[in-house]
Amino acid sequence: MFDLTACGIPPIVTCPSDVAVTTGCNTGGTTDVTWISATAVDDSGTATLVSQSHQVGQFFVVGTTTVTYVFADPSGNRGSCSFTVTVTKGGSRIK
Repeated sequence: MFDLTACGIPPIVTCPSDVAVTTGCNTGGTTDVTWISATAVDDSGTATLVSQSHQVGQFFVVGTTTVTYVFADPSGNRGSCSFTVTVTKGGSRIK
């Protein structure tokens, strides 16, 4: 008898929604950004995080950056997801 579970099906990965933030007035164009980490499920019961391009709480510069997560199951199948972090520069305060 053969066990066909998890032979060729990659993990199903769920990323957070795109993130948009504005820097403060005196931050030099960078800000730390947080999000809820990506998750993955697999029919084998195990999906392990292999890599992520950026860390939660990392500083981002003004512009748009793609964040990617990659997960793998015990059979070596990989699944990934991506989302964007967009940072815009805040304006100056007028006193």
